Amino acid sequence: TPVGLMEPLTGQPSDTTYGLTPAFPSIATLMRTAGYETALVGKWHLGSRRQHSPTKNGFDYFFGIRSGAADYISHNGVTGVHDLFENDSAAYCEGYLTDLITVKAIEFIRKKHGKPFFLSINFNAPHWPWQKPGDPPYANSSNFREGGSPVIYAQMMKSLDDGIGEIMKTLDNQDLAANTIIIFT
Repeated sequence: TPVGLMEPLTGQPSDTTYGLTPAFPSIATLMRTAGYETALVGKWHLGSRRQHSPTKNGFDYFFGIRSGAADYISHNGVTGVHDLFENDSAAYCEGYLTDLITVKAIEFIRKKHGKPFFLSINFNAPHWPWQKPGDPPYANSSNFREGGSPVIYAQMMKSLDDGIGEIMKTLDNQDLAANTIIIFT
């Protein structure tokens, strides 16, 4: 698809002109066609324009960032613009991005479903910016690649691991674990 090829080749900081469109069916489009409720919680990074939105590409529900990286605290993208969305509206909520992704995924799993569901959870962690829970926002989002350390990376991974554990526990508590295929990549 053009979105996967053009961003690294153009040298532009974001994929503002390229993105996934219904011309290239996504797994969510195919799952919805097969009768599944579809949701994406987390990182999209397949286009930031409205026409490239997850909701235009097979997902019934979306919560997360559209770009490739966002400040874990302020939720601003590399360009300094707010990049946290619920469906196609800006979402302004406080919290560490990894934790917010976990909470929204669990909310989706717990809600009443009239049909089987396909849930894609795309954590941004441990991708830069290098922020652990409790850190302040970056003063300048163009410096996202600065400030990393093994300690910060480990704390980001712990937050990610804790979130996955909570999601797995929720599947058990909702009696869904035996009927769920989980692909971790």
